[in-house]
Amino acid sequence: MMQCTNCGMSNKPGARFCSNCGVALGGGTTLPLGAAVQGRYTILKLLGTEVGKHYLVMELVPGETLEERLARQGTW
Repeated sequence: MMQCTNCGMSNKPGARFCSNCGVALGGGTTLPLGAAVQGRYTILKLLGTEVGKHYLVMELVPGETLEERLARQGTW
């Protein structure tokens, strides 16, 4: 049985969401900072995990490195 970290409900093995409160079970993997996603986005920060995981990302021009993008953009 998988126990929900939000409400404590016991759920069937392999369940993806809590049958009581709907929160995602198992957590999944957290992407490391600086990781490239689909060769287009770079992970800058994990914003929250309340309902799934939400990240702040920066979109790169194809072939551009994160350092080149930051130099082109300047400061935030």
